[in-house]
Amino acid sequence: MSRIYFTAPAGRAELHGSENAHLGLLCQRIADDVLVSGGPELSERLRSLIPPDHYLYRDAGRPGGFSAFRACFGRDDPPLLVYNGSPLSTFEMAFNTALHLGSDAVRLAARVYAQSELHAFVEGGNRAWLAGLIDAGLAEGVLRRTLPWRGQPSQYPSGWEKVASFLRERDNEPVVLSSTLAGSWFPSAVVAGWRPPAGTDLMPASWRGDPEWDELDDDDRAEYEEMTIEELFDELTAAEQHRLGMQGLRRRSDGGMLLELKPAGWERYRFGHCLSLLDVAAADWRERIEARLNGA
Repeated sequence: MSRIYFTAPAGRAELHGSENAHLGLLCQRIADDVLVSGGPELSERLRSLIPPDHYLYRDAGRPGGFSAFRACFGRDDPPLLVYNGSPLSTFEMAFNTALHLGSDAVRLAARVYAQSELHAFVEGGNRAWLAGLIDAGLAEGVLRRTLPWRGQPSQYPSGWEKVASFLRERDNEPVVLSSTLAGSWFPSAVVAGWRPPAGTDLMPASWRGDPEWDELDDDDRAEYEEMTIEELFDELTAAEQHRLGMQGLRRRSDGGMLLELKPAGWERYRFGHCLSLLDVAAADWRERIEARLNGA
């Protein structure tokens, strides 16, 4: 499982990949508890949302069918739930359930696991607040100080204590999350939305003079050009790369991705369609789904 990096201009701390996996499983298990405790009415409503072309549709009402559904909940390729033609992400639904029912530490687990690849970030003034959430999560046992080894406790650190200390080191620099799994890093030209000046030759040096360049299709050529753009971005100073990267992240967050980890709105934050399993279990569940799909 991928490590999670917490990066600022002055340094970096990291969370072990096993702890990252633990965060995701924690949120999935909370959702699974609701699936099990919701009873026949909830399971029947969920079955009614499985599209006929999904491989689980045929066996949904048979013995063992709901166990298979539970195992697939949180995986949406192909979409597991569809309402009036609109897919409902079960990943978002599972993690929204954890956000709704969990403590601040569980909310932190959900945000870190789901948004590290998207580069969630905390502004300098909120670094101590985020460190306090980590402290509380460690005290509750939601977050782990050390990682188990072969089913037994060990002294191998998860990384949380170093992350909390790193966050408290200063309050004048933002900290950005990234994941080794994502194939994306920070800062980068993609994250910054940066492009070189118009007219810049984007042909890679290794292709210069090679007649096969003209034979590449548009997609292949664009991929090579993006690599050149990243190389040109790397030629900027580290400070400029970070400044442009933060500008890009703030634009994304203000534009609706809501990547900033901050006290304001912390308890109300939800992913995507904002629906949880508790909405599907409610008496007015159809109205709730329709309201969310209509942007209410």
